[in-house]
Amino acid sequence: EAVADIKNMVNEGSPFYKGLAKYPKIFTNIFVTMCEAGEMSGTLEVILVRLAEFTEAQNELNAKIRSAMIYPAIMLVATLGMLAGLFTFVIPKMQEIFESAEMELPWYTQVVIGISSFLVNYWWVILVVGAISTSVFLNWKRSKNGSDQWDAIVLKLPIVGKLARMIAVSRFTRTLSTLLQGGVPMLNAMDIVRNVVDNAVLGAAIEQARDNISEGESIAAPLKKSEQFPPIVIHMITIGEKTGELENMLLRVSESYDFQVKTQISGLTSLLEPVMLIFMGGVIGIIAFAILIPIFNM
Repeated sequence: EAVADIKNMVNEGSPFYKGLAKYPKIFTNIFVTMCEAGEMSGTLEVILVRLAEFTEAQNELNAKIRSAMIYPAIMLVATLGMLAGLFTFVIPKMQEIFESAEMELPWYTQVVIGISSFLVNYWWVILVVGAISTSVFLNWKRSKNGSDQWDAIVLKLPIVGKLARMIAVSRFTRTLSTLLQGGVPMLNAMDIVRNVVDNAVLGAAIEQARDNISEGESIAAPLKKSEQFPPIVIHMITIGEKTGELENMLLRVSESYDFQVKTQISGLTSLLEPVMLIFMGGVIGIIAFAILIPIFNM
């Protein structure tokens, strides 16, 4: 329906990019801005091919990230399900046996039974507290200050922070390269990529770089001053500015970081499997130990 409407608008004399701009949920600012530049310069066919390649590269990276999260999510759900079954069905039955035997239980067994009793009798408290905590966190995260603080926290996390920074840098360099190759002016391109990185800290550094560019300075200096971008990225941008090959340098940086992101995600996925299995086995083993020792004593 959107394409049919855009076709009618073009038939009536409207520019193609204005038809795209009418549907922002389908066609992003990158599409609209690059198509506008392509129409003005007469290179729309080339621009559309670049947009297709850009979208495919972004989708491939996003799919890799999503697929890496599937296994840990399944393992986490399975672990929580097994623990819920043990605490709500198995342990209460064992508690009845221990009480009928009037035996003294070790402290770790008492802790497990206490947790089980709390879950059985006060499960609604957990749901209420969880719902309230989630609501408070989401409201804080949606606020301007909360969103900025959360983005800063994410970048400082041990493993996730490095991965998030690499993904943001990849998006920044690939998007900026695509926009510049499409003939979009540097200032307009910087306005777009500021939102593409999806991180307030990096976005602020890009905004500062844009202001410097508008005053006739280079793009590399403010990015380096922000200390939010890796040195190799600054080095490649500096070389690109000096040689007039900024678009190609940005694309090379993006391809390099895409490869690093995929490699790191694969490594984390391979590492998560044994870690999750050890975690599941450890938790269930502790519960079994706490229940079996009193049985052996009986």
